[in-house]
Amino acid sequence: MVVDERTVALAVSDDIAMASEIGWFAARQPGLMRFVEDRLGHDGDATAMAVDLCWRVVAAFERKRGLPMPRIASPELERAEEEVTLEAQGDLDLATGCAHRQPDLCRWLEAALATPILPIPPALQVQVGLLVAATISACDRSHHAVPPAVEANASAGILLG
Repeated sequence: MVVDERTVALAVSDDIAMASEIGWFAARQPGLMRFVEDRLGHDGDATAMAVDLCWRVVAAFERKRGLPMPRIASPELERAEEEVTLEAQGDLDLATGCAHRQPDLCRWLEAALATPILPIPPALQVQVGLLVAATISACDRSHHAVPPAVEANASAGILLG
């Protein structure tokens, strides 16, 4: 499932819902929050930027799937981080890389990093970019863990409650 440009635009422009949902996101994705903290420590601006971007990534996947994103464990994020690093170094088949699987989300991330919402040093921007790219990759891979019947229902607009 590719998160298309329209879905990305809807998910990343939903600032009104952000204030009420960011706390829910943090509670729902403790592995992702630990991953952010492990990578960035307690640097206020870089951590805030990373959490904001990761929240928008998860929101895009949820909007596309019509289902809440399952919890993403830290080991999944670490594997995704390794893959994204190899992809950036050219040591991974590009056809299996994150940029190939989720091109619109990766273009959005590139644009978000080119005009950061908070003033952070370039070295931290690189760390935030890697962290968010790993989140995109881990979310993409977690989609494959959804049972086909659930995915078919979600695609048809039938949400299980």
